Amino acid sequence: MASALVAGAVAPDLLYVGAAYRFATMYIDGNLTITRTHEFSSAFWLDPFLALLILLVFQLLVKRPLLALAPAALAGRLPSPAVRLRIPSLVHAFWIVVSTVIGAFTHVLWDSFTHYDGYFVRHNWKFFTADITPFWEVNRVLQYASSVGGVLIIAVWLYFWWRKTPPNPVDATRYVPAPARYAVLVAVVLLAAAAAVVEVGRAEGPLLGEAAARLLLTGAASGVLLALAGYVLIWHALLLRRLQREWVAGL
Repeated sequence: MASALVAGAVAPDLLYVGAAYRFATMYIDGNLTITRTHEFSSAFWLDPFLALLILLVFQLLVKRPLLALAPAALAGRLPSPAVRLRIPSLVHAFWIVVSTVIGAFTHVLWDSFTHYDGYFVRHNWKFFTADITPFWEVNRVLQYASSVGGVLIIAVWLYFWWRKTPPNPVDATRYVPAPARYAVLVAVVLLAAAAAVVEVGRAEGPLLGEAAARLLLTGAASGVLLALAGYVLIWHALLLRRLQREWVAGL
């Protein structure tokens, strides 16, 4: 259920990735991400639909290649991926859907307090628009403080998880060799940096502060996704080639 909660929480901002957002603006609806996926009603249909797509793509295509990138110390602490995707029972499927709704609703609810166009900020809740500094209002401080706090909580959880989870022996043949792993990491960093520069370069007029940071982050996210997509395709192509060789050898 945890992955469904995460997918639901991510879904409202899915199209904020630079290339996807431009596509939505040009061909779908310029407000698809900013408005529609952040409406309270969307937390019960559109966002869960996007979250289920995220889960499906992750489970079918992305999970095994990502786990194959893990170094031995991490791989030994993670559960081995299932060779075949199991179809969930009706009860399990129900709770997956409920989890995506909960994740999406909490995202939209918190944004309604922390974004300048959020529901409670727009409806004259003066506390959230009060100035803390000449440049920062309460809602913006809450937004960034909660983001930093969330990262710290995850970091602490990961630290204790690492400490209490003993590593198990792993089959090295099921994982990407270290040189290839480093090559993928370098490709991710380079594409993220290049995409961030391109995203900022496309902007019209001078960029300052938060606007520049937003474009850098969305551009970098586009680069990371592009690099990982390339790696996933290569991984599946190599897997298919190996399976074909094994099939031919077994004839």
